[in-house]
Amino acid sequence: MAWLLCFFIQICSAVLRTQDNAVWPLERISTTGPLQNIFDADAALFGQRSKRDTVFKYTYDSRGMGDGVDIIVIGPRIDQFLSELGGYTGRASFPVNPLKQDGSLEWPETGNSVGTAVAGAAGGVTIGVAKRASILSVEPPIQAPQSAMIRLARFLLQLDGERRNSVGTVVVLAWSGVDATPATTAAFRKLSDYGIHVVAGAGNWPKDTCATNLYRSLENTVVVAASSWRDEWWPQNGFGTCVSLVAPGDGVPALLNEESQEVRGGGGNSMLAFMQSTAISAGFTAGVIATWLSMGILNDAQTLPENMKAWLIQNAEQGAIHGVPDGTRNALLKTVVVSGGASSASSSPISRL
Repeated sequence: MAWLLCFFIQICSAVLRTQDNAVWPLERISTTGPLQNIFDADAALFGQRSKRDTVFKYTYDSRGMGDGVDIIVIGPRIDQFLSELGGYTGRASFPVNPLKQDGSLEWPETGNSVGTAVAGAAGGVTIGVAKRASILSVEPPIQAPQSAMIRLARFLLQLDGERRNSVGTVVVLAWSGVDATPATTAAFRKLSDYGIHVVAGAGNWPKDTCATNLYRSLENTVVVAASSWRDEWWPQNGFGTCVSLVAPGDGVPALLNEESQEVRGGGGNSMLAFMQSTAISAGFTAGVIATWLSMGILNDAQTLPENMKAWLIQNAEQGAIHGVPDGTRNALLKTVVVSGGASSASSSPISRL
C-alpha cells in the first residue's frame, strides 16, 4: 500500500510541461518507443521531421528543472557566455582551480567543444535536460599523473563543501582520465562517499569499459554508452558489465564554443553541430540526475549515489537499443516523466526504497 500511496501523491503533484522546440535526444528520453516521423537528412520530406531540426517535443515535470544543483563538467573549458548556458547571468562559471598551478591544464582555446557540448546536453536552455542547474567548468590535467588526479578529487570535494547551499552535486566526466590505481581509486571513491554523483561516458573506443580507466571501474559511477536516433548501438562504444545505461550520443545536435561557431560561418543553427561521443550521453544522464535532485521529493537516503544509479537503471527503457554486445546492459535512459508509456512516477525511488 505504501508504494501505491507514493504513486498517487506523485501523479497528483506532477506539473507537466511540453517543450516544442527540442532536439531529438530530449524527445527520445522522455517517451517510450522509437521516434516517429523522422527523416535522416538536412531537410524534412513530406512533412517528416529532420533529425537536425529543433522541432521535437520534450515532456518534463516543471518541479525538476535543476534548481539548486551544481553540474560540474570535468574536461575542456566550456564557453560559459553562450545563451544556451545562461549568457551573462553567471549560471555557468569557472571556479578557481588550484591545479592550474602545475601548468598541465592548457587545453586549446578553440576547436575543442566537448566540454561545452556536455554542458549543453546536461543543462542547455533548449537542448539540455536540467535547464536551471548551475554549470561549473573544471579543466583536468591533460597529462594525468596519479598525484594530479588525487589533487583533482580533493579539489572537487573542497568545491562541493564550499557550495553546500546547493541541493546536490553531479560530476560529469568529459575526458578519459587515467588507469585505476589503489591511490586514485580511493581518492575518487570519496566523491560518492560524500554524496557526489559521478557520471562518465563508456569511452569512444570498442573496448571493455571495466578495464579502460579509473572512473568506470568504480561501483557507484553511472557509466553511459551512446545510441543513435534509430535506437542503434554506436559501434565505437565501450562495452561490458560496467556499462550502466545507454543514452543519445551518436548524431546528436551538440553545442559548440563560440570560436567553433565562427569557423562554421555563423547564422542559422551554427551554434549546433552533429557529434558522436559517450561524454554527451553522460551529459544527458547528469541532467536527469539533476532534475531528480531538484524536485524536493526525495529524502537523504534516496539521493545517495548508489540508490540514484539503481533507480536510473530500473527506470530505463529495457531492451530498446539494437546491436548491444552480449554481456552489456541494454537499458535506455529515461527522464523523470515518460510520455507515451508509463510515467516514472509510478515506480519512483520513493516507492522503491
